[in-house]
Amino acid sequence: MYAKWKDRPHITIEPDDTDRALSLVAWAMVLVVLVTPIALLPVLPDRLPMHFNAAGQPTSSAGRWSIIVLGVVSALTAFGVLMVTRIDPRKFNYATTITEDNAEGMYRLSLRFVRVMSICVSLVFLIIEAEIALVATRGPGSLGVWMLPLLLAIIFAPIGWFLLAASKIAREATGIS
Repeated sequence: MYAKWKDRPHITIEPDDTDRALSLVAWAMVLVVLVTPIALLPVLPDRLPMHFNAAGQPTSSAGRWSIIVLGVVSALTAFGVLMVTRIDPRKFNYATTITEDNAEGMYRLSLRFVRVMSICVSLVFLIIEAEIALVATRGPGSLGVWMLPLLLAIIFAPIGWFLLAASKIAREATGIS
């Protein structure tokens, strides 16, 4: 029905308590991924593992200051994701047609999903920072082969949740249960 975003229903979505809590956690996580490398710097050796194979073994290294660069890139990435909540949700891409019946639910869900993904992106980077620090100071063996599946689960679990919730909203708006 609404092929162009300008033709979609214009509804202002005010953040509820859950949205505000997610935003607060997301902003806190941006700070944590930025501050963690700075706090770790005094205990890190001169060379840090910066790339790992599928078994969790380091395959390349870099200078200790590279973890600061990782922290800055991490914080900027999470910040960028969080800034998407400032965009009018009518401009987002949706897998279903946005109608008067489903617009509020889809817009709210999409904005909430962006907040959750910002937290997840920060969490992924925080785990990477911690793994680098642990391997650099204690040697291999912390997450090892579980690192990649864990990081993928952190990213894809919220995507699955979003797709299921969006499908439910679309079904309810059309009267299909």
